Amino acid sequence: MSVIKPDKPALFLEFENYDHLGSIDANLCHRAAVMCLSRCAQNSELVSPGTLKSFALHGHMLNMLETSCGSRSFQHMPFHRSMSVSRNAERTSDPPELLEADLVECIESVINLECSKVTSNVEKRRVLLQLLLFAKAIMTGAADKKESNDDANHGEFTLSDVISYAVSRASYDSGIVLQQATPPRWQVKCQASKIASIVFTEIVKLSRNESPHSALNMSPHFDPVEAKAHCIRQCHAANTGSTTEVPGSFVIFHLEELIAAACSAATASSDQAEIRSVQNAGLQFLKQLVQCFGDVRDPESAFVNPSGKEGNCKSVLDQYSSQIISSVRHALISVDKPDDELESVGGLGMSGCETLIVIAEKGLISDPAAYKRLTRPLVPATSELALCSYEESAMLRTKASTLQEDGRALLMNKIAKLWALAKLRYLVDKGVVAEALVKRVFLELQKTELEVAIHSAALAIDGARILKGSGLSLIRMPPADSLTVQHDTPHERNISMQCGLTFENIDDIDDSTKESLVLTWPALASSAVSSLMKSLDRPASSNIQQADIKLWLDKLTPLIFSGLHDSLRIDSSKNIAAESEFNRATRDTSWQETTVMCLHGIRALVNDGNHLSATAAKEVGQLTLAVSRGILHPAIEAQFLSNSGAIPTKHPDVAKEAHDEVVIEASKFLEDVCQSYVDGKINFGENNMILHSILSPLAVLQERSGMKLNPETKSIVFFEVISSCIRSVKKLLSSSDLLTDAHFDIEHFVKAMIDAGITVLSLTSEATGTDADIAKGEASSLVRDCLIQYPTIVTSTDKQQIVKAAAQQGSWEAWAIVCSQLDDASGFVYSLDAIKDALSDWNDASRHLAALAAMRSVVQDSVAVNSAESIIGHVMTGVGAEIMHLLKAYGCMLAGGQISEHRTAACTDCIRIIILTFQHMHASSSVSEQEETVVEQYDEQMISAFLSVVFESLVSLIAFNGLPNHIISGNGGVNADPVIGRICAQSIVLVARTTPLAFKASMALVGPEDRGMLEAAARAELSGYASGSREHAPVKKKINLTGFGTKQSA
Repeated sequence: MSVIKPDKPALFLEFENYDHLGSIDANLCHRAAVMCLSRCAQNSELVSPGTLKSFALHGHMLNMLETSCGSRSFQHMPFHRSMSVSRNAERTSDPPELLEADLVECIESVINLECSKVTSNVEKRRVLLQLLLFAKAIMTGAADKKESNDDANHGEFTLSDVISYAVSRASYDSGIVLQQATPPRWQVKCQASKIASIVFTEIVKLSRNESPHSALNMSPHFDPVEAKAHCIRQCHAANTGSTTEVPGSFVIFHLEELIAAACSAATASSDQAEIRSVQNAGLQFLKQLVQCFGDVRDPESAFVNPSGKEGNCKSVLDQYSSQIISSVRHALISVDKPDDELESVGGLGMSGCETLIVIAEKGLISDPAAYKRLTRPLVPATSELALCSYEESAMLRTKASTLQEDGRALLMNKIAKLWALAKLRYLVDKGVVAEALVKRVFLELQKTELEVAIHSAALAIDGARILKGSGLSLIRMPPADSLTVQHDTPHERNISMQCGLTFENIDDIDDSTKESLVLTWPALASSAVSSLMKSLDRPASSNIQQADIKLWLDKLTPLIFSGLHDSLRIDSSKNIAAESEFNRATRDTSWQETTVMCLHGIRALVNDGNHLSATAAKEVGQLTLAVSRGILHPAIEAQFLSNSGAIPTKHPDVAKEAHDEVVIEASKFLEDVCQSYVDGKINFGENNMILHSILSPLAVLQERSGMKLNPETKSIVFFEVISSCIRSVKKLLSSSDLLTDAHFDIEHFVKAMIDAGITVLSLTSEATGTDADIAKGEASSLVRDCLIQYPTIVTSTDKQQIVKAAAQQGSWEAWAIVCSQLDDASGFVYSLDAIKDALSDWNDASRHLAALAAMRSVVQDSVAVNSAESIIGHVMTGVGAEIMHLLKAYGCMLAGGQISEHRTAACTDCIRIIILTFQHMHASSSVSEQEETVVEQYDEQMISAFLSVVFESLVSLIAFNGLPNHIISGNGGVNADPVIGRICAQSIVLVARTTPLAFKASMALVGPEDRGMLEAAARAELSGYASGSREHAPVKKKINLTGFGTKQSA
């Protein structure tokens, strides 16, 4: 450490006392110490946690980097040596550049060592946040002015004290560097930005490990509400003496400072000269902040809708959006101005485009004009892109126009532009970005759409060729043993890597350009396919023929087919295991990106269908079956495994959103293929292929027909796959080709689909949420359509058996659908035992609640179609007592426990069935009197007797719950729900208005007290529930109006 802590260099030295800091001995000594420390950091067993705590290694390392950069000698410096300086002072060997390279490598090793030596998550959070704030201070080049709040001088900790204390602990380390030079040199700022990115990545990993389901929005580092609550609990524990630890801060509290530091680094300059390396590092850190905080809602921006529900909050980054957008636009403008700097700006342009896409994904821009200003540098001019055929691809090669341009990285600018436009188009197709926001951008892009498509196709082909030439599959991983290249064209099997479509020689482009070609080929290929398909449907251009466009499309089609095959042939578990290591070197890009983009490109081919050859159509059929078995089928199975606890949650390094995106895109792909098949655009040659693709995921549900999903299931992909498969089945049922196929058993298929729909309704009966409701709606629609469209296949006997089986399985939604399709009450009669059993089951409230809701739906539907006579009598005779018992139990809280959560819904369903029964009885009696029939089903005496029984129950509910502004119950309103009392009062008024004579007769059958309560409830309903207490009403004052020239009031 004595070597790593150099003395402060003197700025002016006299020659006779000159002891040059950059001498051979000093540099060799420094390099030896740095290399020794680097080896110790790589072998964590050699360093103890106490040693790390006693030395601020990262601060001293950056301090040495600052000193080394200040001692650098430049080219030709000896030729300009002053005559007064001895020749011995020349630096002849071991330049400081070697020491700087060793320092950069050692700093990262030290940072990783400091993170790995901490075992406690609490202490690790403190260390990581301290390192992050240290890097932030170096990036801004100014020490924080907040004073340290020492625990010895503290009375009580508050939230502001915790934040100040975290900043002060990082100020000591940053002061080591900032005391030497303020502001620090650009090399130190660049390294600090990289440190911030490394540390922030570790914080994200730690937060995923600590949060349920690896969700960042549940971690206190990223959730402002949870962070504040957690910090308050820590302060309370420290203030009461429960713990001696100082409360720790969280990243969300320092977000404003971090955003400012990242934006400052992203626009760094010195003497009006752009410092590209610092800007690139700062922009990468800014991208990470936007990626992780873009979905975090600001609780202070919450608003309340007129309905009383809390509306959506804004993002916590909205208040910094102007800073973020300005920093990104600064980087994007550099893509158009590469000739004003000697160094390459391609990497900065790519980082800017990546950050732009993240901003678009998080929805931080809501103004179309802002989108146009931000993306204007990306729209290429007509003169920038040549329009040529595949044979004339030499015209596509980018060459330096001046000696200042870096020809080896010049291609990066084009890659960054076209990739950003491709990703933006995909986000619009996906629905993440509203089309109205980018309408102006795409209108301007229409002028060069074909040129952009051809250049994107050329870049995609070159990227794929580099992968193949490197012995890798198209998902940038070593190919599996079973992976072959049978889907490549003969021209691509033996690829010469010396020449490409966009470069003359592969040695003419640098490694970063090669990496960008490899990473961006899926998005470029997908966008190119979509644009080329549109161009084929337009009139031919004078510069290029339709055959030339078709040739480009023919070159791309096998490419995206091969990319999807590579993704599907490698086992997903291996992909997940290897993904975390792979992501660190590929800017968080994974094999999911290739899968999604290839699926999106093939969807464009399938939706058009007019330009697909018979071979390509057959390939689409095989891919459809492979996607169903390799993506959709496992997605359904994984949901049941996660419910049973057989598999753990997803690896924290693997973004769950990426996997969900693959499944959702695969579901849309299946629907598009099915629609094109029904429309006759594509022909697979075999109907079994499309049938197996659709039915394979549904078969998994059939195997789990006796299970039910967890009510807390919020898996979007699970319900998306179910909905997609059911919609595809409904499309197939309308296909004339399939239905007329002699080998297709339509009867067996329809019955199987009814069974599948009932299974889905049974599995998802307790699931809640918008996605679950959509899946239930699709399943209900499938069952209903099959029953209505194929009455000869599904007979009444079949329906009765289905009703009975559905009731026994507890699939009450399916039971209600099939019962409504029966002309009589046979469905209810066949399932009476199961209904009674469900309504009497007090151990499981979900059973009798679901059965009650289904019965209410059936009775209501029967009244609507004038067939209530056949079922209402059976309902009240068979389960009338159970319904009245449920009404009183839920209304008066007789059973307690879990029924308190569903009181209003249960009482509403019971009263609705009772009222529908009363209305049916009244309507039947009126019809009988008008038609002068011999036998009356229900006379006034029967109706009065029925009402008297109902009124006794309603009186109990009103007495317990009271009415709005009228607390009647003697328990002081404990557990009372005036809404239930009002429902009862509305029912009483309805009966009184409908049948006054029967109402009066029934009132005579109840006791005086009950009669009085019924009358009071009716009056309250009619009066609008005005306040019943007038004892404390203000006394009216008499006013003398003589002075106003009017009559004096009495």
